[in-house]
Amino acid sequence: MKRYRVLIVFLLISSFSCENFLEEDPKSLLAPGTFPSNAAEAEVFLSGMADDDLNSGRYFDEGIWHLAQASTDETTSDDADGVRFDIDHYTFLTTNPRIQDVYQSSFTVINEANTLIEASEGQVWGAPYEAGARFYRAWMYFNLVRLFGDNIPLLAESAQSLDPGYQPVRDTEAIYQQIEADLLFAEANAPRTWTGEDSRPDDGRPTSGAARTMLAKLYLTWAGWPVKDNSKWAMAAEKAQEVIDLGLYDLVSDFSDLWTNWDTPEEVTPENILSFHYSTTLIGDSRVTRHFRPSELLPRNTRGTGRFLASEVTMNQFSDSDLRKQATFETEFINPDTGLPVTYLENWGGDNPLAGEPYCIKYDVDDAAYADAGRQSGANVPIYRYAEVLLILAEADNEATGNPTARGYNAVNRLRARAGMPDLAGLSQDAFREAIRDEWTFEMAYEMKRRYNLVRWELFDQVMSVDERAIDGYQPHEIFYPIPELEIGLTGWQQTDGY
Repeated sequence: MKRYRVLIVFLLISSFSCENFLEEDPKSLLAPGTFPSNAAEAEVFLSGMADDDLNSGRYFDEGIWHLAQASTDETTSDDADGVRFDIDHYTFLTTNPRIQDVYQSSFTVINEANTLIEASEGQVWGAPYEAGARFYRAWMYFNLVRLFGDNIPLLAESAQSLDPGYQPVRDTEAIYQQIEADLLFAEANAPRTWTGEDSRPDDGRPTSGAARTMLAKLYLTWAGWPVKDNSKWAMAAEKAQEVIDLGLYDLVSDFSDLWTNWDTPEEVTPENILSFHYSTTLIGDSRVTRHFRPSELLPRNTRGTGRFLASEVTMNQFSDSDLRKQATFETEFINPDTGLPVTYLENWGGDNPLAGEPYCIKYDVDDAAYADAGRQSGANVPIYRYAEVLLILAEADNEATGNPTARGYNAVNRLRARAGMPDLAGLSQDAFREAIRDEWTFEMAYEMKRRYNLVRWELFDQVMSVDERAIDGYQPHEIFYPIPELEIGLTGWQQTDGY
């Protein structure tokens, strides 16, 4: 993504994908069907689609992190009030701008994907670009249905605006079915790699392996709440096995290597199936590092915003013997003026008394590089990595067969061995289920997986109703976010139940 940005993206894609797409009478300068018209233009369009709308504070730099990550028991914010505080404490309103940002950006990308699909269909050059566009459409809908529920419209063609003629489907399975159809097309038509280098297939663009991986996660979700189609467990396991059988991906030997080589050639490993790529050498580096760092860090030019601090409760679930703990959490820093350590117990979260928490260092970078980049970084955002495929296989096999399987044990024990933890063995189905749920936490913490997992496991209400921050306002209907009030006003749709 970031490696393929060119100026034409801003001149063409940006003018088409007006950020007011969901408002009436958008000022679009490009008519569907006029661009792209060949493979070179499709390449620019596909790369720019993600850069232009997802690489922004409205989505990847902040918005989606609030809705999918900061809203869980894994994370808190050092904000003492405001729109971010409200999501963390479940006091948000239907006018919350972070909710609107994610909703609006998602449909802008969906509309762009539809434009690229229409332009690519039937063209001799079109299949891989149509596959990429279908992947993006599926990805946006997969996030939308898990965050907003089924009170969303399905757009299968490009549109000038999201007017009242488009109605929410209110049918989760219908949304899953469209996602599945798009991913099956992407699986069959996206390239194995875009660069031809099997050793590093993730360059930020959707591949057939990424499509298979999302299909495995879709089936895992389909088998859980709210649809609970038990036939999808076996499909999830088999699709995960297909990803393994591709032979493209593997675990790195040291978990910390996934998080210590940002903005270098080594940041892309065989474990990365799909990441959102950033680089400090090009326009638009990431603010994710800033948001995970506490606002009290010293010296001043190395501090962060503290918007996504970690949780002591989550940290304490890790065994001290688990090598992933040290690679995930930081609990102190050295004050350069005194030479003495400052710990999270001294509330480095500033004005918010509930923000005295450790911080996640998965996206952290060298202080000097961070300061030189204006408190930004080249830290990528992992979307899917091979470790998740192994967790999907282990969980789905256990549910599909009624007991842990040999390949399920092998999958999860590969992760545990890397973490310096003993193998699992001899467990019942229930005990293995609980062990895998723990492994999701230890392996994938702060990678925007927790909320989605709690929902499909039917544990969201149980966990969030006792979370010390969420209890300020949490209600069971907040398992889904409301449709932004602006869109309700423009379309006349019925608001999501409970709001």
